[in-house]
Amino acid sequence: MVTTVRAYNAVQDRWELIGMGSGEGLQDFGTARRVGDEMHIEQRLGVATGCPETWRIRYFDIGPASFSWVADRSTDDGASWQVGYMTIEARRIGPPRELGALTPLGHARSP
Repeated sequence: MVTTVRAYNAVQDRWELIGMGSGEGLQDFGTARRVGDEMHIEQRLGVATGCPETWRIRYFDIGPASFSWVADRSTDDGASWQVGYMTIEARRIGPPRELGALTPLGHARSP
């Protein structure tokens, strides 16, 4: 199982991603940026396997109950790309979820 941690880097104005596998250490480094109404991710996958790939992923048509996703893949460090290697059309099938407050009232800090 792989766990992914994402953190926003305000200095670089981007999200930074890292995947961690049990007993495999840190792997699958990437970055993400908002471009207009889309989210663009570039991530290096499969590093621990010895067969790394670079993926460029684009989330678009993002709405409250759906989004589209397309990934291009390179297995030669970006010299060539398989455009449209994978696509996803995601649709919510259940009721919308509500996310409660992340901190108790009165304990939130201002930047």
